[in-house]
Amino acid sequence: MQWRQMSYAYMKANQSGETQIKTAPMTGALKAYINLSYNLYLLAHNVKLQSRLIKRLKDKNLFNGAKYETYVAAEFIKAGFSIEMENEADGQTTHCEFTAAAHDSGKKYSVEAKARQPNKETVGIVTQLSNALSKKAEHERVVFIDMNIQNFTSRVDEIMV
Repeated sequence: MQWRQMSYAYMKANQSGETQIKTAPMTGALKAYINLSYNLYLLAHNVKLQSRLIKRLKDKNLFNGAKYETYVAAEFIKAGFSIEMENEADGQTTHCEFTAAAHDSGKKYSVEAKARQPNKETVGIVTQLSNALSKKAEHERVVFIDMNIQNFTSRVDEIMV
């Protein structure tokens, strides 16, 4: 909602009463808002958008991970894969975020997306990778881990597991 409010205020401030097209530089908030909106659009038009994902996007503590999941799923859709979301209400077993199927070959992949939380002191990914690999996967597994975190203070050689 903050991105939406910032984007609306920015667009309002940069519009004129004229009927001509006006341009303005892109801002971070506007780009983030447009990207998330497009990801949700792709998901809504290619798979059933889960209410649990929307609920997670509305929770400030779960937003970062949910946003990254929309990004990963949208990238598969843009690459021509069909997406089948996993049943997150099924508490009987673990599962990946979704299954991606290649249209040309029909090959399927179990996809897991993990996002680092901001303000961590290291970029170590052992926990995220371990959690991703411990989930049940019906197909060959693909794991995405978002390393884009704020307040990065570790040395680069500490990244490696």
